[in-house]
Amino acid sequence: HLRIFQSNFFLAIEKTIREAGRCFRLWLGPELLVIVTDAKVAEGILSSPKYIEKSGEYDFMRPWLGEGLLTSSGRKWHSHRKIITPTFHFKILEQFVEIFDHQSDVFVEQLRAQAASGQAFDVFPLVTLYALDVICESAMGTKINAQIHSDSEYVKAVKEITCIIHIRTYDVMARYNSLFNLSPYRRQQDKVLKVLHGYTNSVIQSRRRDLVENNQKSQQDRDREAELGIRRKVAFLD
Repeated sequence: HLRIFQSNFFLAIEKTIREAGRCFRLWLGPELLVIVTDAKVAEGILSSPKYIEKSGEYDFMRPWLGEGLLTSSGRKWHSHRKIITPTFHFKILEQFVEIFDHQSDVFVEQLRAQAASGQAFDVFPLVTLYALDVICESAMGTKINAQIHSDSEYVKAVKEITCIIHIRTYDVMARYNSLFNLSPYRRQQDKVLKVLHGYTNSVIQSRRRDLVENNQKSQQDRDREAELGIRRKVAFLD
């Protein structure tokens, strides 16, 4: 079925669903895939504690995201989930509402600028930039202003790596490591990963310095800041 999906992957999937039904199988090169779009069937699979192994497509994300909650499986996934679950407590999430509000205001301004022409436009690029701003500021505690500076090096690198991951999901010449490593996509991936990991590492080092400096403050300094209403901003990274 590979040739069917090479032109436009999602349109081809949509057409196949209409023709084959809500549950069907297809071959992607030598791999057999089972496609499920029926909500009841999907619920049974997703709610099962037994089927928590990630599919091979998640391997394409690991060079960028590593072995985190999104990409790990089995015991490692359970341990990571146990560690991270307390950070999603309502009281903790409440601290990030200010970020959501601010970035939403920027998003609305971007929509307003596009709508001024009176022409239909694709909201997807704007939504992805909004999501990137929210994720970076809430997770890493740093502003990248992706919605305003969409041509920055980091934003471009995110776009490129997600494009490579997408290509690897259906292009047989890029799907398998032995072929991918010989392709231009591998060289492109190495290039953008330097940008992405370089930025992430610099943020981590900066947050570490901030935490050390904060720990060295006397209790008197902390009490004074509390009286003045100075609240140290936290991030999921902390």
